[in-house]
Parts: sequence; C-alpha cells; structure tokens
Amino acid sequence: MKVHLDTDLGGDIDDICALAMLLCWPQEIQITGITTVGELNGRRAGQVKYVLGLAGRNEIPVAAGADVSQGFYPYELGLPPEERYWPEPIVPVATAASVAVQLLKASIEQGATVIAIGPYTNLFLLEKEFPGSLQNARLFLMGGYVYAPRAGFPQWQPTDDFNVQVDARSAQAVIANSDPTFIPLACAIALGWRDGVEISELPLRAEIRGGALYQQIVAEGKPTRVVTKVDGDKFSAFWLDTVAGAVHAGNTSLH
Repeated sequence: MKVHLDTDLGGDIDDICALAMLLCWPQEIQITGITTVGELNGRRAGQVKYVLGLAGRNEIPVAAGADVSQGFYPYELGLPPEERYWPEPIVPVATAASVAVQLLKASIEQGATVIAIGPYTNLFLLEKEFPGSLQNARLFLMGGYVYAPRAGFPQWQPTDDFNVQVDARSAQAVIANSDPTFIPLACAIALGWRDGVEISELPLRAEIRGGALYQQIVAEGKPTRVVTKVDGDKFSAFWLDTVAGAVHAGNTSLH
C-alpha cells in the first residue's frame, strides 16, 4: 500500500505520533512523500526530516508546502521553541510550495492514499494548479464537524475545527472537488484499522458563513463518508502496541 502524508507537524504532538505509527506500521507500506502545510520557511519540513533521520528513513521525499507568508491563514501558525522539545537545532527544509504540489501529484498518480492531518491548503493548491487531480484520489481528511459532541465531552463548536476553519476557503474547495473520508484518526483508519470504528455515508452540504465553514446534513447534500464512532481505548492500545512493539522488535530505530 502506498501512502502520502500531508501534515502540519511541529505544534501539537498528534502529528508526530501519526508519523511514528506510519513508520512502525505492522504491514508493509510505502510512504511516497510527506508534504508540510502551514509552513514557516521550511521549519516543519525540517522537523519531519529529523524524525525520518531518527528512523533511518531518509529516502522518503519531503517538501515544504503552503507557507504562512502566502496569506492563506488569518493569523501566524507559530511553533513552540525548538530547544524545549528537540535535542539539537533543526535545519529548515525550505522549498517552493510548487514542489509540494508536484510531490502530491506524483503520489496520487502512483495510486497512493493521501492522508491530510493539517489544514487543506496544499490540496487546494494542487487542485488549482491541476484541476481534477482530487476527483479520483483516495483522500482521508482529519477534520469535519457534523454532529455535536456528546454530553460529558468538551462542547466544541464548528468554529473549533482547526484544520477546516484556519483556511476555510481551501477546505470548501477541496470538499467540492473530491470524494473524501472525514476522520479523527486519519492514519490508522486510512490504513485499514477498524476495531471499534463506525463509518457512515451522510448527505452533507458545505458552505461558508461568517468566514467559517459549516457542514450540514441535508437531503440534497453530497454523499460523504464520515467516521461517526471510534473506541478511544482500543485505539490507544493499538497505537502503543504498534509503535512500542516495532521499536522493541528492532523494526525501526525510532526512539
């Protein structure tokens, strides 16, 4: 199975956990490329390269994509001080966003599953440069707000969906021009993990109101796959077994 990861790694820990799981996946996968989004002059891409170096996987192509300087985002998507989390200075990997677009295009043409776990800006740039590229892509998007959280969980609103709302216009364009699956655990579910997972096809309409993107269930909406249930305890155990088990078995040097 071929996989392309589009990520804003470098802030919250979830993206580096997702990358670690991909590198330790128990079945053989080929990571055809990694593109970064919400970039700050290649700093996120540099951190990705550093992680790949720890795992001995420097052959995986990495390209820095859409940068904050391009004006897609309403505020600067900063990074925490590197010295707080990294053992040494990270060398940025600065490339033109067009390089990331080409890497995405090449991955799709190879039949790779595209897993986007950050804002959807790179996918928008791909569709803008090469119209129709997303239509037949196997696309898994982390994000989407359809149902309100159940009682007892944080009562987040649609505007709290960072990946979608930080660049709502790109998200709207990507949704309109693709056939994605919206998921909270993008990498695991994209690669076939289904223990405690429920996927529904819902008729969704996506529209921007007041600068935010809203997805609503309406009869005439576009049929869209949405993960509506995940057993968090089962996933936590699976992630730990996958990553820790691979390191213990010597399948990767990531530690």
